[in-house]
Amino acid sequence: MLRLKRLKTPITRMKLHLEFVLSRYLPLYAFVAFLAVIINAYLVIPSILNQIVASSTYSSPFGTSGPYTGTISISLTLAHLIFSLVSISLAASMAGELRSTSLFHLSQPLRRIEYSVSWLLSIAWLPSLLMALSLFVPLATFDPRLVLRVSFQPIYLRLVEDLLTFSIFCWAALSKRRGIVAFIGLFFVLILPYLTMVLMSLIFYVFYQGTNPPTLLLAAYEVLFPSTASTLFMGGIAQGVLDPMKASIGTLITLALTQGTYLIYFIRKFEVK
Repeated sequence: MLRLKRLKTPITRMKLHLEFVLSRYLPLYAFVAFLAVIINAYLVIPSILNQIVASSTYSSPFGTSGPYTGTISISLTLAHLIFSLVSISLAASMAGELRSTSLFHLSQPLRRIEYSVSWLLSIAWLPSLLMALSLFVPLATFDPRLVLRVSFQPIYLRLVEDLLTFSIFCWAALSKRRGIVAFIGLFFVLILPYLTMVLMSLIFYVFYQGTNPPTLLLAAYEVLFPSTASTLFMGGIAQGVLDPMKASIGTLITLALTQGTYLIYFIRKFEVK
């Protein structure tokens, strides 16, 4: 009787469905999180220690010599690619469920808002947060003081970019087709962030006497992919037009619109069979 009363709470119902969704992917989550921690530990910790050794010749080893950025962008990009597989897998699972058993779940004391939010948390928020934590865990375990040596800007940019990208996977899942989810997932993870900018830069370099792509295109790219754009522009692929932190404001607005419209559409318009 007490359990039935608890089911009347929206948060409880959403929590139960979230646990049901994640229970099928806990081994994958554990493996991916462990792999990301190992990658971040291998790439970031030695680089920070090298910086400490280099700076110790003229200051205190743990003094304020400036935040470390070094290999963080690279390690976060690798972690992003790993967690993208989890997000795509979950989105494909949602698509399959919407095509088969979603009506069964929604016939239970589970509302559309609770159902859609639990999937949004599983596909977008949890992988993104675990990706960010995969950097802090090895640093805090090795030496908590190393956490203070890390620049938070690359982590923040990667976090908001992943939240936006993974939220798009929720929209893809509404197609109820796993193939569409896989295509959109790979397109937004591998093709659009990297090949688009490279090809666009090459086209304007070859056919327009080495000029940069139009400012509007670059600005849109930086808003959609603030972390990737920051990494590519530092590598000399192209020249950015927005400050990464200012571009992230547009990313947050786009993220809010993407997730908000997804929830509204699922609650009011989406047809469950």
